[in-house]
Amino acid sequence: MTTNCFINDGLHIYSRTVFIGTILASLLLLFYVCRVRPGPKKKVEDFVFQRFQKTIKSPVSFTGVGLHSGSIVDLSINPAPENHGIVFRRIDNQNSAPITAHAFQVTSTNLATTIGSGFSKISTIEHLMAAIYSLGIDNALITVNGSEIPALDGSAKPYIDKFNEIGFSEQSVERSFFIIKKPFELSDNKGSLVKVEPSLRLQFRCSIDFPGVIGKQDVEVGFHQEGFANILSARTFCHADQVEQMKKDGLALGGSLQNAIVVSNTDILNKEGLRSKDEFAKHKLLDAIGDLALLGSPVIGKFSFIKSGHNLHVSFVTELLKAKHDYIAIIEPRHAAEEYKSLFFP
Repeated sequence: MTTNCFINDGLHIYSRTVFIGTILASLLLLFYVCRVRPGPKKKVEDFVFQRFQKTIKSPVSFTGVGLHSGSIVDLSINPAPENHGIVFRRIDNQNSAPITAHAFQVTSTNLATTIGSGFSKISTIEHLMAAIYSLGIDNALITVNGSEIPALDGSAKPYIDKFNEIGFSEQSVERSFFIIKKPFELSDNKGSLVKVEPSLRLQFRCSIDFPGVIGKQDVEVGFHQEGFANILSARTFCHADQVEQMKKDGLALGGSLQNAIVVSNTDILNKEGLRSKDEFAKHKLLDAIGDLALLGSPVIGKFSFIKSGHNLHVSFVTELLKAKHDYIAIIEPRHAAEEYKSLFFP
């Protein structure tokens, strides 16, 4: 059965499911546009409903070792104007081209997410991107004097803490949102799956299954929950048996107990232990959110990440963007009321 609506003087036929889903999504966005306005103190869970674009108030800098390169790297995140987006640039080479943080710019997903443009590449962007995305930062210029973002403590917490310390600047241009209209999923032949379903709020579920100490873990969270900040403090991890082979492959050259959780077959080797009992699943979700940020827009939907990694995340985002006409509605806050009216009163 179908429902007919006249929109923009044209006759479009929608399935009932898509029609109702679009109405509910528009109502939700309209409700938050009317009631939520970004203030000076922003929480992680507010980001998807902030009406206007924002940037950080002042530059912030970090120095640290690259997890895989082992090189000491200087990183600076700088304010940027409206519609600039999140753009990376290497300053160790004057000929380096700017690189937009977008799925179509990904060049590698081998144990980290790498973006590039021409000969310029920057790897291990996922923790920084998770922090930027989670705090609703739309515009920033990120400069780095090497090929990799520093690992810091192995989580996104140092970025979150510093961004909250300096604060944010609301800008004059309104944001647009991706609203998931119908389910979309991508899987591989190893039992890994990423899927998204329509939802009235942003929700995440992440499930992992590793042998030994890590085991099976499952975590669910929505951006409305205060506890989401715990996701961003979860650290990267590996098994001690993998370290030697990774280093032979030129990876994990900067890894240590200061920027990663290392486990043996029977124990956790970090003296301080875990930050939470499900820190492993939380970190996998952190990685997934960092990769999801490469959609290039805030999104409302229910996401599930089942035993997935960077390769499947980026493939999922890329395929979803290619098919966005069928699966995504793009809504601007200022137009939500008009879209609502056109749906109910054609």
